[in-house]
This record gives sequence, structure tokens and C-alpha cells, in this order.
Amino acid sequence: MSKLFKLKKWLTLEDASKRLSSILEEEVNTNDLIQLIIEGELKVSWYFKVNQGIEAVKVIKDNVYVLGPVKGEEFLSTNTPLKYITDAQANIPEGEVFRIFIDSEMPDWSTCVYHDYRETSGIFDIEGPFNIHINSGDMKTYFENILFDTRSDFESEYFTGIIVEDGEDDLFKIVLHCLDEDDKREYRIPNWAQYPYPMKEYPKQSDLVILRSDLEKFEQAINNHSIEIPQSSIDLDDQILKTKTLNTLFESIKKGVDKFPNWSAQQRYKNNIQMRDVDEWLYESITSTKREAEIVKKVIIEIFNLKKSIN
Repeated sequence: MSKLFKLKKWLTLEDASKRLSSILEEEVNTNDLIQLIIEGELKVSWYFKVNQGIEAVKVIKDNVYVLGPVKGEEFLSTNTPLKYITDAQANIPEGEVFRIFIDSEMPDWSTCVYHDYRETSGIFDIEGPFNIHINSGDMKTYFENILFDTRSDFESEYFTGIIVEDGEDDLFKIVLHCLDEDDKREYRIPNWAQYPYPMKEYPKQSDLVILRSDLEKFEQAINNHSIEIPQSSIDLDDQILKTKTLNTLFESIKKGVDKFPNWSAQQRYKNNIQMRDVDEWLYESITSTKREAEIVKKVIIEIFNLKKSIN
């Protein structure tokens, strides 16, 4: 099996399960792989078949600062930089696009940065295996439905599409270029999203594959990870503090606490901030999951003593 494995560039979920069962000397099934994919431990790819007719565009990260009509008029009429815009732009990583969009239907109190992807190529038929970005286009919910055999709705408030990546780190959005305005409303595509619009369809389970290179990285990570029984509670505390999960959460908490005063100062009703507004702001600008946003929100409430002011 090892010689054949080296000849393959990708494996089906079933073959990857057999491979890991052999390496780990214990049974590994496709549900185990799906769980590892959801938890970010193992990358998964979508295999686009030749002549399948699925279209894509090459994209780069696009950060859109959406203004309501009042702030939009202020932006268009002023000759000096506006601090709330320059502050937002300063937080955008170098090399990513930053643009401003004025939405006449957007209430000014909900002004913030939204994240999308700007196309940098024409539309083409995509073929072969591409890594799936698990946090794009409700893909995490898609995999949870497979794992738990559920039919949970896809709940992206702003659907920005499924993002996939090739072996050269280039990003692509799966698109459907023939959407009309009714489709755009049904897909909840916002006014600031640019044509071509994302395709809200998902792979069949049989279209999912694991690249050999990704499986080898996972196997190497397993080999390099030795599980030791902690000798004391101090050792255990230290191990917990060093975990990637806790460090990622801690960074989100720091970012949320740091930015909350400036964000809250821009709200229309500063003394009566709505809980849903905090949730939306955190999920869109600070965290990658709603669960993480809930934790960050609780910390902010405690630090700023907001129990009476947030409803």
C-alpha cells in the first residue's frame, strides 16, 4: 500500500481512512476524518471533475467598509481623512484590498468592515482537487451535517461564497454568473458584493478527497506529538495555556477588548447597546465562529461592566 500511496496525488475519504487505520494501528472511519476536518486538524479538498461545468474566479481578500447614507455623505463631501475610516484601514493586513461602499439602506449605527473576496480573473471551468477553506460559505455547517446526520440550515448572514485554494496558495471563489436580482435576494448577497456572484451549492461527499501531501503532514504531526501524563496540576495548567485553541481565543479576546470602546462610541444608542449588535460586530470583525464570539462578548461585558447597558 505504501508504494501505491506514493503514486497518488489524492485519496478518497475511504482510502484515507484505510491509510490512517494502518498507520495508527486502530480503526479510523470517514466520520473520524470529518471531525478532524471540522476541528481544523486535517485539510480536505473538493475534486472538480472534468467537464462538470462548475465555474470559478481567482480572488484576493477584499475588505469592504460599508457606510450608511449619513456617513456616506460625510465621506463624499470632506477633503480631510475621516478617523473612523483611517482607523479601520490601518487594521487591514498589507496586500489585502480595502474599499468603501455607500449603502442607502444601511443604518449608520451598523457601519463596519465586511469581508469578501475580489475577483482577479475571468470566469473559468475549475478542474481537479482544491483545498476547501472550512470557514467560508457555511462549509463548517455542511460538514457538521455529514458528521451528525442532520439537516441544519446554512445561516450565513452575508453569503460570500465557498473559497478554495490551489497548491500555489492562490484563492478561488466558486461562482454562478447568471444570478438575477431575485436570486441575489434569495441568496442574501449584500449590495457591496461584486459580480460574479457566489454559487450556493455544496460538494457531494464523493467529491471530497484528501491530498496526499496534506495526509503526510497530518501523519507527521501525529508522529511528532507524544502524549504524556502530566505529573502535577501545574504541568497540566501549563499545557492548557500553550494550546493553539486557547491562544487563538485569547488573541480574539484581546482584539475585542481593545476595539470595543471605539466601536461602542460609534453606536447611535451608546447607553442602550443591543446584544445582537455586539454579536454581529464580533462575528463579522473579530472572531471566526459564533461560539467564539459569545465567549468574547461575555469577557467584554465583565471588563466594561455592561450588564445594565447591553440588552
